This record gives sequence, C-alpha cells and structure tokens, in this order.
Amino acid sequence: MFFWMNGPNFVKYASNSMIEPIDDYLTKDKVDVTPYPDGLLGLYKYENKRYALPKDYDTIGLWYNKKLFDDAGVKYPDQSWEWDDLVNAAKKLTDSSKGIYGIAASIKDSQASYFNTIIANGGYVISKDKKKAGFDDSKTKEGLQKYYDLIDKYKVSPTHAQMETTEANEMFESGKAAMVFQGSYMIPEFKENEYTRENADVAVLPKMEKRSGVIHGLGNVISANSDNKDAAWKLVAFFKLEKSSRNTS
Repeated sequence: MFFWMNGPNFVKYASNSMIEPIDDYLTKDKVDVTPYPDGLLGLYKYENKRYALPKDYDTIGLWYNKKLFDDAGVKYPDQSWEWDDLVNAAKKLTDSSKGIYGIAASIKDSQASYFNTIIANGGYVISKDKKKAGFDDSKTKEGLQKYYDLIDKYKVSPTHAQMETTEANEMFESGKAAMVFQGSYMIPEFKENEYTRENADVAVLPKMEKRSGVIHGLGNVISANSDNKDAAWKLVAFFKLEKSSRNTS
C-alpha cells in the first residue's frame, strides 16, 4: 500500500515507523532524483533516510498587475529586484484615492507570505534537525518585521482586518492590489478570473540577504505495514517518472 504524504505530517509518520524508508529501492533501481530541488527531497528525509518521492511540488512567486504598473509608470519586477525595490515600487503603486494598494501582505497562508521573508532574510522556521523553532532568531524576527512593515510602517498594504473582510487574492483579482506573494497552485484560479488572466504576470521573489522561497508539495510513501512493499514501490517509482517534469500542484 502507498499513499500521499505532506511535509507537516511527515515527521510524525517517519518517527513512529509508520512509513517505509526507500533508500535501498532508490539504489537498486538507480532512480534519478535530480529533477527535484534538494529542498523538496529534504522535506521527506528523517534521520538520514529517505521516505518519499515527490508526487508534485509548488513554489512561491511575486504576482503583479501589469496594468497598474503601466498606469503608475513603474518597471515590472524581475531578477534584479531586492527588498527595497519592492517597497519603493509599492509606494508608487499605492493610490489611496482609488483604494489601490501596492501589495496585499496577507498572513493567511504562511507558505505564501512571511515564511518567505524569514528564509530570504537568513532566518529559519524550524531547524534542519526539525527539533527547534527559529522564531526567536534575530534574522527570523527581522525578516518577519520587514513583511509586517508593508502594513504598519509603509502603509502600502491593506491591514489584516481589511483582508479578513476582502481577502488578498480577491483584491489582486479586482485590481485593488498591485502585487501579492502567492503560490503556483493559484495559476488555475488566476487564469479563470478574466481580469487576472488579462493583466497578471509573475516574477521571482525579491532578494533580501539571499534569494530564497518556500517550496512544498506531496510525496508518495510506502506504508510500513504493507503486505507487498515491492509492488507499492513500483507504484511510487511509476508516479515519480510521470510527474518528474512538472512543477505544479
């Protein structure tokens, strides 16, 4: 038997011997794992053993409204952007008379919001050994503060109370927010929405201390109680081959 596993629950299953390590299978079948980012493979590694092959994966980008950028005469974001570039652009794009914000800095989805500024600023959410939280780390605090400054200091984002009433994605999809951090899993919705289909595009996240972002997805694992682990492995390997060239969720 095999089943899907996500990152937040992986350690619970691996530490309680509920899923089967796959290192021997990988070696025996000479499975090529290079199509996957190291960070994604590491998500399913516990005490130096691998337990899953990714089924799919997603990552976070800086989505922006081309029309609002053009109207404000602001250059589109690109790989040269650093955090100050985002802040300065958001200031120019904010137009309180029209109810338009430069960016919607929501915290509803941590994967698509402040986790990215924490990591890019050199902080961490959880240690590599998965035993310590990083929220008391100075770099973590600074990265988190920079994200909150978009609301509290620079006033280029709606408040959390406003985004409880109208979500950040809805603001972006209606032309009331010029930028938003969001995942590749939002592509279907942004394509379905007529306004964003016409006006939205996406760039890499701005660089801080380093250029970094959150990656996640689902992995296929083998139950440790499976009656036929070899057959389960064949399914895991089959779906790995089928999905290896895709970067969607």
